[in-house]
Amino acid sequence: MGQEPNDKQISNLPEGLPDRVYEAERVLQKRLAEAEKRHEDLLVNFIILYGGVGRLDLSTVYLERLLQLANDAEKKANCFLMLGQTMEQTGNYEEAIQFYKQALVLEPTDSDVWYLVNNNLGYCLNYFSKYADAEPYCREAIKLDPGRYNAYKNLGISLQGLGTYTMAARSFIKAVEAEPRDNRAFRHLLELMSAHPEIAVDIPDIHQEVERCRKLVQNAGFST
Repeated sequence: MGQEPNDKQISNLPEGLPDRVYEAERVLQKRLAEAEKRHEDLLVNFIILYGGVGRLDLSTVYLERLLQLANDAEKKANCFLMLGQTMEQTGNYEEAIQFYKQALVLEPTDSDVWYLVNNNLGYCLNYFSKYADAEPYCREAIKLDPGRYNAYKNLGISLQGLGTYTMAARSFIKAVEAEPRDNRAFRHLLELMSAHPEIAVDIPDIHQEVERCRKLVQNAGFST
């Protein structure tokens, strides 16, 4: 009888054949698995190449091919994330939202994918002024990784849109603290304070906080 299949090899041949037949099948299965892996890697390389030169139409084509090859929920979720990011780059935020929601349904366990899907979905919903819808996604992203700044910035935008200005200011400050090299959160904070100076009633030391954030941004090499 031929060799028993192991966990990584399931024979499709009948029992009783010469050992060399089962060995041939094993070699062919291995080659097929390697070819499929290289094929996926090749598609990723095309996606990066075309995305890097602005041919997002071609990048999307290869992303859709990669999605067809994805054999588990985690890979599919990552494909939907990349498709959403590509749609964002083209300014198609409605389509991006749909791709991010498809990724969420798959409940990816990879923390980075899960963070980005929630954060990016919040960002896109903010774009359409759907602040109440965006807020929980931003908060979920923060819960997943409280050390990253993107979701704090996007949460601040949601809270500002909802009229909770004090909480928005605190969120922008958190974003600056987490990553002063991206000065967008600081600009949002300045605009918020200019429009709503009454924030100082709830945060008496807000002006000192703004100056502290200014120094963080300046020390990171940005003008304020």
